[in-house]
Formats: sequence, C-alpha cells, structure tokens
Amino acid sequence: MQAIIECHGVASWASSEYPTHATELVEHAAREGYDIVAALGLRQMGIAEDIVNMTFGIVLGAIAVAAALAFGLGARDIAAHELESWLQSLRRSEQETE
Repeated sequence: MQAIIECHGVASWASSEYPTHATELVEHAAREGYDIVAALGLRQMGIAEDIVNMTFGIVLGAIAVAAALAFGLGARDIAAHELESWLQSLRRSEQETE
C-alpha cells in the first residue's frame, strides 16, 4: 500500500462488511477510477480471478522491466567502465599465464 501511495500520491482501502457490500465497493471504485481496487474487489468476489491474477502479474512485471531499464540506461557508463576493467584484468591474467 505504501508503494502505491508513493507512486501515485493517493490510495484508498476498503473491505466488505456484508454480503453485497463488495459489489457496492467495486461499483464505487469503478466510478471513481480506482482500477486496482476494483480488480482486487473482483478477485475477492471470485469473478474473473485468473484474469485479475494475470493482469496483476503483468503490471508488476512491467514495473520491474521499467525499473531495470531505467537503472540500466541510467548507469550504462558505469557498467561500461566496470566491464572494461574486468576485460583488462582478464587479459592481464591471460598474458601472465603465457
């Protein structure tokens, strides 16, 4: 929950209190534009559970790929320098063994 708040600036939490309350919460969340809350509400009700799980996994995977790309592109100069150092070290050790 903290990560969602940090990323989007706002988050809401609600749990159902009686049998039809989950449906009401989902409808309210859909009207307000809370896609993640609506998805979790659908999962809780047992509606489209596989689709919700797959979508949640895809979203988390996309976030992971985006973070990896951002880190990789942001640190490519450092990575290139480290790789060059490793290659030079490897070449030196090969020359010493000859």
